[in-house]
Amino acid sequence: MGMTYFRRSILSFGVIAILVLVLNSTFVNVTFAEGNETVNDCIQNPDECNSPDSPAAEPSSDPAAVSLSAWDYIKMVLALLFVVALLYIVLRWINRNNRSYQRNQLVQNLGGVSIGQQKSVQVIQVGKSLLVVGVGEDISMLKEIKDEEEKATILQSFDEKQDFSTPIPYISELIQKIPFRSATNHQNETNSPQFGAMLHKRLDEIKKKRKDSLSSMESSRKEKDDQ
Repeated sequence: MGMTYFRRSILSFGVIAILVLVLNSTFVNVTFAEGNETVNDCIQNPDECNSPDSPAAEPSSDPAAVSLSAWDYIKMVLALLFVVALLYIVLRWINRNNRSYQRNQLVQNLGGVSIGQQKSVQVIQVGKSLLVVGVGEDISMLKEIKDEEEKATILQSFDEKQDFSTPIPYISELIQKIPFRSATNHQNETNSPQFGAMLHKRLDEIKKKRKDSLSSMESSRKEKDDQ
């Protein structure tokens, strides 16, 4: 766990460093174009640098010298795509190493499904054997998978799931920071409690109708008994 955190920290610093270098190389030409004199020129001719009539004091009439061109924007987009692709590749590589480490473990949980309150069915790999285990008040083995084709299918499905378990959350975090995405998520979060309240209200109405029906049936039965 500590090694994984260390690798992710190094990866984060590396990505930030690459992004800073790429953006710095993009803006450096624009920065140099904004001034006409260097420090050496000002030392040799201080009157020209301090003079209000100096060309450096006059606003530039060329918009291209102080603004970004279309090519600059294209380079920034390409740099961003490169950083995202590099991040994805490195995360995939780290995830494969983690998966190789997990395969060397004697016991491994391949997944499961909940079938009730505090009850679930889990698929456990013990060495080269696959066991289906029921977890509840106690733990019991339900079945041992011996079919080689079925075992290969389960292991392949687990490997494919692990391939995308690490990169996707990081990319999802980037997507969630997009304004329209955030607005959609906020709207869904706002609508979710309303839906829960409506569902709860509907269930209460059904319970009340059922209770009234049982009461009326009980009253009818008592009337028949009295007769």
